[in-house]
Amino acid sequence: LREEIAASLDRGEGFLPQFKALAPEGKKVPSRLAKRFDQVLTKVNDEKALAAAMRGMDNLRVTEEQLRANKVPTLTIIGADDPLRKGVDPMKGVMANQEIVYLKRRDHTTALPDPKFLKTLRAFIKRHSLSVQGTTAAA
Repeated sequence: LREEIAASLDRGEGFLPQFKALAPEGKKVPSRLAKRFDQVLTKVNDEKALAAAMRGMDNLRVTEEQLRANKVPTLTIIGADDPLRKGVDPMKGVMANQEIVYLKRRDHTTALPDPKFLKTLRAFIKRHSLSVQGTTAAA
């Protein structure tokens, strides 16, 4: 799938294969919505650079041992209906400092605009901020 997405980006055809792949099982992404997302993403991103990044992802492997050694607080926010959830669920309990938040009735495209997404992110940053002489600076 990554190669299909990368090839589409290289040809200047955008993110449509990705939208199709990230639709929840049994749910079709409306073509009008996919086209609009595609227009926004291609306007603010370098498609050739993203294609190269997609092809390089296979080289980005982290072992369970490396994850267990992580000391950095980590937040994972994901839609409960996101097909990528299958990669998040096995992470439960692996990293001691990881917090996983599932957004009910949300998928890959509907999680970000959910007000709970930003509220959760802000609360996490606030909890993990550094106090420096009475002021707070985000870590």
